[in-house]
Amino acid sequence: KDGFFFVDIGEKLPFPLRKWQHRHEIKSESGGTIISDDIRYSTGLWLIDLFAYPLLWAQFLYRKPIYRKLFR
Repeated sequence: KDGFFFVDIGEKLPFPLRKWQHRHEIKSESGGTIISDDIRYSTGLWLIDLFAYPLLWAQFLYRKPIYRKLFR
């Protein structure tokens, strides 16, 4: 399958993040394009990581309709 990816690795992160890695992948599939995100992060405290997950998930879910509109 045709496609490409790039990875953002956080160096200067906002509190409370200690680690951030975001892989963006764009690939051709079934006559269309699939855009996917793989996020790996850590605050250093698993409980805060757990609470942060729904916030991060919502942020990336918000992009879906924007991508659809821009890349029809």
